[in-house]
This record gives sequence, C-alpha cells and structure tokens, in this order.
Amino acid sequence: MTYSFEQLDRDGYLALGPVTDASTCAALKEEIFDWHQRQSALRPPISAHHWGVHHFVEYPHTQALLASDWLHGFCDPLFHHQPWILHAIGASINPPTGQGAYAHGSQWHRDSPTYRAAGREYIIVMLFLDDFTVANGCTEVAPGTHLHESVPTVEALERQSVHATAPRGSALAFFPDTVHRAGTNTTDQFRVGITMAITRPYLKPLMDYARLLGLDQESRLNPRLAQVLGYNAKVPQSMAEWNAPPEQRFYKRGQG
Repeated sequence: MTYSFEQLDRDGYLALGPVTDASTCAALKEEIFDWHQRQSALRPPISAHHWGVHHFVEYPHTQALLASDWLHGFCDPLFHHQPWILHAIGASINPPTGQGAYAHGSQWHRDSPTYRAAGREYIIVMLFLDDFTVANGCTEVAPGTHLHESVPTVEALERQSVHATAPRGSALAFFPDTVHRAGTNTTDQFRVGITMAITRPYLKPLMDYARLLGLDQESRLNPRLAQVLGYNAKVPQSMAEWNAPPEQRFYKRGQG
C-alpha cells in the first residue's frame, strides 16, 4: 500500500486504514491485560485505578505485530528505508467513566517533551484493538499543531480537533508533536489500542528491550524483529564490549 506522506507532513496525522483482523486484535488484548495483571502485582498503582501498560514485548502476538508486513510497509518508506527501532510500546486503555482513566491521556498533550519540528525521525503508530468511536472516547487530534512549537489554547484545540474514528483493526499514525488527547468513554466497555513509538536507532529507547528479553534471545528472533527490538543498536557497558571486533559490536554499522 502507498501512503500519502505529504498529508502526514501537512496535517501531522494519517489514517492507515484496516491493517489486521478481529482475531489478532482479540489476542493482543489478552496479552495486554495479562501483562497489566502481572505488573500490577509487582508495584503499587500510580492511582487507585491506573491503566498504564507498557513494554509487553515478550508476547507472541505483540512480537508478530512488531514484525508485521503492514507496520514495516508504512515505516520503511517513511524512514527512507533506513533502520528504525521501537522507542516504546504501550496500551492506550480508556476505561468507562468512573473507572480511573489516565488523567494525562485525556488532556491535550504531545507525546514528546522536546519539540522536534515535525522531522521524520520519530512517529507514533496506534493500532485500534476495538472500534474507536466518539462514544467510547476515541483519540482526538488537532491538525497542523506539529508545525508550531507553541500549543494552541484549549478553546482553539477543541474547535479544530478531529475524532479519529475507525473500526478495530485500523491504524493511525501521527507525529509526537501533534497535539492530541483521548476522549471521554461514556460506554460500559473498555476501549483499547496499542501505541508504538518508533524512531531512528540513534535515539535512546525508553526501555532496553534487548536486555529486557535477554541478550541470549537474539538467535531465536527473525532479523526483522531483532532490528526493531534494538539488538543491532545496543549500548556497550564496558570497554571490552566497546573494543569488540566489528561482527561482535553492540552498535552495528548502518544504524545511523
């Protein structure tokens, strides 16, 4: 599929259309909620009802997503067929009203604290695991806000915002500078998506995914997945690793 990167550059977001099926969406949701349950047992929640879920890369369907043809078919040309990696992965969970929605997500915000002037070195790709509707608090984006360092007033944002409604299995891409928020979920069902922050390898990821999974796991991963998870852009931790021969270096050639 050919994407209109001109529209992405102009508006700061781009609907990618349907990219996967309902059974895959259901399997990804199961992995997200399993990870949420496991991690909640390890640390106290940030709030009484906190639905933040991050870094669930050990699961098979999530790994298949990161190696999927549709994701690479979008990102490869976006990054001019240069290497890219996963900067962060998380779940966009919007619970019904009164069940502890993530406060930051429902406020107008950017995903990067540093304004990047809309350069193509960082992109957010969101996969909708449920239908995204106005009623269940779909993502809202403010077109063109990636082009200006200052953030418009709330009144201006609400006048110009667009509801990113689409059926489950659809995807949305936007720059981290594009101002957006989650709407209010007025239904009795959770609304779930996966948010992938994707960057060029020289930008530090929020999690060292190679070490999270284990450096000894690289051999079992297909080369595409190993690249996305940062196995070719690892940071050396000793002078021995720094001085390793080229074929054993942690940061491989060609990563930028």
